Amino acid sequence: MSYNIEKNKISKKIFFIAIILIISIVIAIGSLIISKDIIGLRGDSKENKIVIPKNSSTKNIADILYKNDIIDNSILFLIYSRITNSDNEYNYGEYLLSSDMPYDIISDELKKPSKNTEDLSVTFPEGITLDKYGEILEKANIITKGEFIEEIEKIDIYSKFKDQIIKNDLIFYKMEGYAFPDTYNFFSGESSKSVVDKIFTKFKNIINVDILKRADELDMRLDEIITLASIIQNEAGDKNEMKKVSSVFHNRINNKSVFPKLQSDPTKKYVRETISKSIIDTDDNIKNAYDTYKSEGFPPGPISNPGLDAIMAALYPDETPYYYFCSNLKTREFFYAITLDEQEKNLIKAGLR
Repeated sequence: MSYNIEKNKISKKIFFIAIILIISIVIAIGSLIISKDIIGLRGDSKENKIVIPKNSSTKNIADILYKNDIIDNSILFLIYSRITNSDNEYNYGEYLLSSDMPYDIISDELKKPSKNTEDLSVTFPEGITLDKYGEILEKANIITKGEFIEEIEKIDIYSKFKDQIIKNDLIFYKMEGYAFPDTYNFFSGESSKSVVDKIFTKFKNIINVDILKRADELDMRLDEIITLASIIQNEAGDKNEMKKVSSVFHNRINNKSVFPKLQSDPTKKYVRETISKSIIDTDDNIKNAYDTYKSEGFPPGPISNPGLDAIMAALYPDETPYYYFCSNLKTREFFYAITLDEQEKNLIKAGLR
């Protein structure tokens, strides 16, 4: 009996010692990982230009450092900043930082005034193409058109919106439609990656759960919604007409046997002014796929970058019986029709015949 009691005591001691050892090992490993991040022993040295926007909180800055592989733990940097009383001392602008920098050096660098802090306000109108984005940026002396197109086309849009945006060999620019039109502030000399990140981040923030849920209710993917929105944007222009214009396209989409083609003039314009004028060698299959007078259904991708009003119109069309519309190019008055005969009469009214 005493032998068993003694044996149990020994077993408990061994178990207790084992627990202590495990806890010690975990603490040791955790301390090693933490200390490596704090003192900059993170393996290969990687330099990266990062941009800190105006009025960024320490949390925002920590997230930016983490996303750009400068640090391994954003929470740890937050704690470090709090302990060292560095909160509210960081500046904004563009900084060249490295993954092998210890926290104290990163903190000191971010407290220095950036050389590139000049705010350059740039507005991208709704319904323009990526080529036009590039031209606007080049005119503002931020980055060249070529740099913009090259950088934005690097984005893996398919993995970021899995099953919502589908690959298609006939797509001209895979990122057309996903650069949200708005007014942005850039820095003189800002990197092309930073410029593109700002624009695409805006798009990602706009596309929320409600938009994706509504697209699903319509049995449509996000790429189809943005493609339709880009057509609506260029057809209607005036947001007061967008939902009615949207209804015409939805009616055609839902009645494909009678109306297999969307027959949108802006798609022909995109082929003529963007695809055909590009230095990229494109075959007739791509051109024909974008021309909705020649191809059936949606073009392979958006034909411009629509604003929120056009996106919402694509998601929530008016309920109408119309399958045709046209507009007076001078007065911008819209005419809608159910039949082709009515459309022919409307074309005369609109001064198009």
